[in-house]
Amino acid sequence: MAERRRRQRTSHRARRGCGRRRLLHARLRPPHARFGAGRRAKSDPIPSRRRQPRTRAVIAAFSTSGPLASVALIQPDGELLFAGEETAQGRAGEACLNLLEQGFKQTGTSLGEVTLFAADLGPGSFTGVRVGIVLAKTFAWGQNAKCAGADAFDLVDPNGPVALPSRRGEWFVRTPGAEVERTRQQPDTVGIPKAKGFARLVERLNPISPYELVPAYLIEPSISTPKKPYSEIPR
Repeated sequence: MAERRRRQRTSHRARRGCGRRRLLHARLRPPHARFGAGRRAKSDPIPSRRRQPRTRAVIAAFSTSGPLASVALIQPDGELLFAGEETAQGRAGEACLNLLEQGFKQTGTSLGEVTLFAADLGPGSFTGVRVGIVLAKTFAWGQNAKCAGADAFDLVDPNGPVALPSRRGEWFVRTPGAEVERTRQQPDTVGIPKAKGFARLVERLNPISPYELVPAYLIEPSISTPKKPYSEIPR
């Protein structure tokens, strides 16, 4: 008799435990599942069918051929979204990265929205020109995007006479319709190329592969060369 009562109590506890588990499981199920397959509870919000806003295409431009490191974010129609510049002697690359990050924050854009990376091709500082070009090429490779370039003269003024510093005590002078000249006579005004100048040149930009983006040197780079060919240097 006692054994029979013990079995009844055990069976009752098991049924009560199963009932609690079923109730808990039902509470954890999503509303539309509790009210039947294919049905949605009134309290369950219907997903919005509005189209998500499309991202906008952006051009990121760099200029490091002069005394200023500058970055600009431009729309394909030429609207200037952001322009930043900084005097960064010897650290143009770091300055450009900081300015680019600042530009993304101010405009609400991102690196993934950049479809074209533009760079100042010079003439100018041998190392400085290469910094901007390397930045544009590296970002373009990483984003599977195109590159474009413009010379420093056009970034200052695409239609007028422009003077840019060359080596110490020399200047490059470009007059529309004439060849670029080198002179030791200091011009009245010397231009400073800035990345925001690309906003005036968007219709002239020719998208190319990053491999094709190279500096526009007007003179041989002033770098030292070994007195002996490397093949003759003992190792």
